[in-house]
Amino acid sequence: MDNMGFILDNIRNVFTVTFLVETVIATVVLLAFLVVNRFLKGRIISISRRLITKTKITWDDKLLDAMEEPLGFLLKALGTYFFLVLFPPTSGFESFWMNMLRSILIISLARVASRMAGDFADMLLNSLKDKQANQTIRPLTIRTFQALAYALAVLMIAQEWGYDVKGFLAGLGLIGFAVAMGAQDTITNMLSGLFLIADKTISVGDWVSNDQIEGTVEEMSFRTTKIRTFEQSLITVPNSLLANNPVTNYTQRGMRRIRFTLGVMYKTSADQLDVVIRNIDTMLREHPQVVSDTVYVHFSTFNDSSLDIVVYCFTDAMGYGLYMKVKEEINFKIMNILEKESVSAAFPSTSIYIEDAGELTKEKLA
Repeated sequence: MDNMGFILDNIRNVFTVTFLVETVIATVVLLAFLVVNRFLKGRIISISRRLITKTKITWDDKLLDAMEEPLGFLLKALGTYFFLVLFPPTSGFESFWMNMLRSILIISLARVASRMAGDFADMLLNSLKDKQANQTIRPLTIRTFQALAYALAVLMIAQEWGYDVKGFLAGLGLIGFAVAMGAQDTITNMLSGLFLIADKTISVGDWVSNDQIEGTVEEMSFRTTKIRTFEQSLITVPNSLLANNPVTNYTQRGMRRIRFTLGVMYKTSADQLDVVIRNIDTMLREHPQVVSDTVYVHFSTFNDSSLDIVVYCFTDAMGYGLYMKVKEEINFKIMNILEKESVSAAFPSTSIYIEDAGELTKEKLA
């Protein structure tokens, strides 16, 4: 009974009227902030959106969109702060809770800056007229802005909690030197990526190939480049391999070559062959998607089973499907030319010539 009385006395000492009143007040404040976050936040955003639509600037709309989610998070944190300050068991740590609230505010601002990174990048890159370069550099710029926003937030929070930021930065310098010595490959890849972008060697969307891989550049980052092969495999290549080895960029060419050998039968006369060559040459020069000053059609070789005509030209049809369509049109027109001149295409064959044995016998008797 003495123990039970002792416990009851302690409970009465703790749960006083003041304690209960302060607990109720703290709870009401917390619930009020939750209500504000649930209902009033949307109202604030709606009113703000109507006001900024009247302005001529565009970045304020994007800023409001970026603030919407962090604002709700900050309202919850603010309600929790007042609850902890007013709630009797935690009311004696106001300084600690204030540091927590300030840290949350800094994180919220960093989140807003991170969500605005795409708009910052667009503002910075608007001067670039090269759309491909813009498309390549934009993801790198966004990640740089995001990294800077969170790095600055970490330093501000560290200073808020009383850490020596200058000493911290000095320590980071020594650590960074040690890390750099052990991460030379990573640094090399990052520098190679910057060189690839600066030299415009490759860009997102380009069709590239080297000795080991061929495909379309899908994404470029500081360290690696992702290439989608024509088999739809995604290959991640270190930037140093692309910067230090020959890379063929098919997208940057202005024309695509068409070259093949047309073999006709040996029974074709010289006049027929000359007419066929001239007609093919004229047809290619008049084709709307063949570059006329690159056309070469010539009788090149007496082959084993054919008279070979080399057909060589370039087309401005860059897309693969359109390129194949142009080749198909040229092939059909060549078939029509051969048919019109009664010339047949040759195929691999062997001719056997047998001398008249009776004639040879008469010569020997004579």
